[in-house]
Amino acid sequence: MPRPTPARAIEPPALPETLPHSWVEPESFGDQSAFAQALLSEIDLSDSITADVLFDRVLIRRGHFANSQWKLLQLLDVRMDGCDLASARWEKPHIQRAELLGCRLLGMTIQDAQCDNLLIQGCNAEAARFWASSFRGTRFEGCSLKAASFEGSNLGGAVFRGCNMSGCDLRRAKLKGADVRGCDLSGVQITPVEMKGLIVTPTQAAELAALFGLDIQPEEAAAARG
Repeated sequence: MPRPTPARAIEPPALPETLPHSWVEPESFGDQSAFAQALLSEIDLSDSITADVLFDRVLIRRGHFANSQWKLLQLLDVRMDGCDLASARWEKPHIQRAELLGCRLLGMTIQDAQCDNLLIQGCNAEAARFWASSFRGTRFEGCSLKAASFEGSNLGGAVFRGCNMSGCDLRRAKLKGADVRGCDLSGVQITPVEMKGLIVTPTQAAELAALFGLDIQPEEAAAARG
């Protein structure tokens, strides 16, 4: 049996060792706002509605972005640490070399995204919607993805480690080369079409087969029945 192709290493954000602290006033935050080489701590942009915003080589700590709606967002070499993005909506974002660490992504929507070298680690992304997006060089690690949806997204080569994916919707997603070993797949929504090329453990394979009514038994039991 051929071994799975090792996932390529994810490039971390190319952040300077020291960043000047900056502040963002909600009143001044709008379309085409741009932030470069900055440390942003505890900024509150909840409920903001904007388009074409750029964060370039930026570290964001404990930012508040719940219920925000951003179109054409660009995250280039960005780390978001402990941020609240619950029910936020990102449409057509471009994300390159970014990390979301310990963030609250509950009910968040990321749609029509182009992602390359993205790490999502220790995040609560229950009921999040990752729709019609490309996740190239992406890793989900230690996340809760219960009832999250990846419908229509390309997850080829993505890695999921130690994630709760119970009830996750993977229908119409491209999963060839995606690695979900070590994740809870109970109640996952998937069809045989998406399962082609998905990397799983033998135990997970049996769990997925059971979703389609297969009763897998050891060969000894089959031989005994004659």
